[in-house]
Amino acid sequence: MENRIFGRIPIKVQVTISADYTAYKGVVTDISESGMFINAPLSPNLETPLEIAFILPTMENIVKIPVKVRRKTKTNGFYESYKESVGIGVEVIDPSPNYINFVKDLKAYYYPIPDLENKEEIGVKSFQPVEKLS
Repeated sequence: MENRIFGRIPIKVQVTISADYTAYKGVVTDISESGMFINAPLSPNLETPLEIAFILPTMENIVKIPVKVRRKTKTNGFYESYKESVGIGVEVIDPSPNYINFVKDLKAYYYPIPDLENKEEIGVKSFQPVEKLS
């Protein structure tokens, strides 16, 4: 989707989705600072608030992330036990610093920034830091 603020990173992480006092298992298939796409055996309405819980590889604690459903698509079951599942695109609501850092670490791993000492090689003529806005 061209309207995304942040690019998505492909990933496969099992999560627990809490909706209406019921927990479902799902798999995040891509992730960004502002959202993720999840294959799961539930079909919530658009705008439905959910809570996604998983353990970040860099931490031992469970991270709980409030999200809101933004889109739905039918998919062939991601798990063998599901004959059909729904893919849901969710927006992360008020992401924690741990979550943001996790996604940034993923981006740095998958999309490393070129060495700026060789900036002429990549077409960068000069680098000026942006001043803080008052």
